Amino acid sequence: MVRRTIGSIATEYPLVWRLWISRLLTANADGIGQFSIQWLATTFPNPAFVLGYANTVGSIGSILSSYIFGWLSDNFSPAILMVAGNVVGAFFTIGIGLLLRNHESIPLLLLLVFLWNLFIAITRAASRSLVPQTVEKEDLPTVNAWMGIIAPIQQFLAKGFAGILISTGLFHAFLAAGIVMFLSVFSIVSTKHYPKRVTTSHKTTNPLVGLHIVWSSRPLRQMVIYTSVQNFGFSFFLGEYVLYLKQVAGLSAVQIGLGWTSVKLLDTNRRTILRN
Repeated sequence: MVRRTIGSIATEYPLVWRLWISRLLTANADGIGQFSIQWLATTFPNPAFVLGYANTVGSIGSILSSYIFGWLSDNFSPAILMVAGNVVGAFFTIGIGLLLRNHESIPLLLLLVFLWNLFIAITRAASRSLVPQTVEKEDLPTVNAWMGIIAPIQQFLAKGFAGILISTGLFHAFLAAGIVMFLSVFSIVSTKHYPKRVTTSHKTTNPLVGLHIVWSSRPLRQMVIYTSVQNFGFSFFLGEYVLYLKQVAGLSAVQIGLGWTSVKLLDTNRRTILRN
């Protein structure tokens, strides 16, 4: 069977375009927010300590989101979860960013990091689960590959944009992240209905059931532990990177952000050359 192009698939399923745009906007909001949070943490006294706590709390939010999403997906459609996650996340981002603008508070920072990671992770998981319900099974590889180019685009755009925003005022970066999350909602909302989940009944389940199922299966348990440790380790990289370049190299947010963007651009070009 000949694999169809993304153009023909998107023509048949117009909602694919909306999903792609929504995921791109959410990914860039995530990139702007993450960079801004790491930069904010470096402004506190003893920034290494604050960064460690912030990234630990953020990792806990991401881990919990996996279990929470399993329960939510049994009771709500992925489209509703995407809209709700972005709207609530945007309000929290702008609101807590505004509070931190006038009063530096480690508890507020930790709350922001926890909620940010929680809502972003739920929104991302809802988006991934919505794709298979939007297109036919044979078109999934093409659509997933097209969705996969969002990550390098986000890595190229978000950090540089966040650095420029931070130079005009840290709150502006949080405001921009919240606005981009709101825009992603307008992209996902459509007069056409997204496919409904195929279920025999609509029953509310105990959110702890999913945790029990995962933990009682050795392969699933090992996979969860491995990915959790991996994500926990990687979550510290951006913060230490920002802290080192700010305090040791004396670079500004703009220089760090644009530097990250330049590195990603060079890496993308290198991969393109190697593929050719």
